Amino acid sequence: MGTLLTKFYAKYSSPGLLKVARERNLDFEWVVEAGCHDGTDTLEFLKLPNIKRVFAFEPDDVAADKAQAKFTNCKERVDLKRLALMDQPGFIEISSPTGNFGDGTTVISNFKSVRPISGDNEKLLICSTMDIELPNLTGRGLLWLDVEGSAADVLSGSLETLKSVSLIQVEVEMHTSKHRKANFAKVDKILSKSNFSIIFGPLHPGYFGDAMYLKNSHLTGWGRLKSLALKYLYLILHLVIYPLTFRPRG
Repeated sequence: MGTLLTKFYAKYSSPGLLKVARERNLDFEWVVEAGCHDGTDTLEFLKLPNIKRVFAFEPDDVAADKAQAKFTNCKERVDLKRLALMDQPGFIEISSPTGNFGDGTTVISNFKSVRPISGDNEKLLICSTMDIELPNLTGRGLLWLDVEGSAADVLSGSLETLKSVSLIQVEVEMHTSKHRKANFAKVDKILSKSNFSIIFGPLHPGYFGDAMYLKNSHLTGWGRLKSLALKYLYLILHLVIYPLTFRPRG
């Protein structure tokens, strides 16, 4: 049974942003990577000669320092911004549940429109929106969103940018955990209104996973039907079956 479930989950899981772009012959010139962490994935994007620019965002200074060190030989193609993306500009706190910044577990919280006094265990950050930071994008691009539970907020501040995006991979929260709230329904609603449809999604009963969305103009009628079926399968599993079976646990 375990093997069958593993194959079932793998069938619908994301095979990777660049692989899907190649398979669907998508033309793109740039990548927006929100939550680039230590720059490992950024370097994979830069291997492709058609990518003229990667716009990388990373609010965690420890991780951003590691990323900047990796960009030494390609810094003319990378624009690294050390700030948090949200749905409006202001100030926000970043904290680490593990106590170790740079390990990819940071949490963004407590948005303020004016500068607050940060707590003892938090760092105060300037936050902005993708639309403000990238106002003059031309051509077509890809969006990679790994923002530790803040995806819906980031997308709400990216509606103009989304008009130039063909393919999106976004980390979604499937169940509410200690530090993050489930956000798939909000993410899906925002992207559906921006003319995107889900083509891969995390159906496993974990707390988070990657969902991939494609602009509707690149989908056939059959593709849109498959997307609708995937969305309802996701909702049935995560809103009905998994809660009834007390999954995930822990």
